[in-house]
Amino acid sequence: MHLPGEQLSVTVHGQAQLTVGEGDHILGGFREICVEYYGDDWLQWGNDAIYFRIQADRMFTFWMPEQIN
Repeated sequence: MHLPGEQLSVTVHGQAQLTVGEGDHILGGFREICVEYYGDDWLQWGNDAIYFRIQADRMFTFWMPEQIN
């Protein structure tokens, strides 16, 4: 998946495992990273999201630098 405004794409193949987290305890440091990157708005939708951890068999990355006009 590659989203507008993101320069890095990571595709992972493997088994997904539901990760349970509530409020301030979501995935340990994951919450802090998301708030730092996306701002406090992440708390409005991020706390209610369902998260999965992927036990990767294969992983592919793609980097697309910003286009120069």
